[in-house]
Amino acid sequence: MIVICIFIQHRQEDSHQGRQQGYSLILIHPWEARGLSPREAARIQTFPDDFILKGAQNSWYAQVGNAVPVKFAEVIGRSIMKFL
Repeated sequence: MIVICIFIQHRQEDSHQGRQQGYSLILIHPWEARGLSPREAARIQTFPDDFILKGAQNSWYAQVGNAVPVKFAEVIGRSIMKFL
């Protein structure tokens, strides 16, 4: 799967808008004119398809985006277990 990323630069903090200087990352669906769904974003992060996202639907992106990818966490866990 190809993922197209767009970086948007924010201006310096504006008290009216509340944004800080920095960048935002927007993931765009590679074949359709839309963003990724929370489920598609979860797949990219290697969540299993039967994983249930809890809470408000608009919080799902943050849950997936803030998570350590499942396969990566598995590799880290196995590596740590070798030393215990």
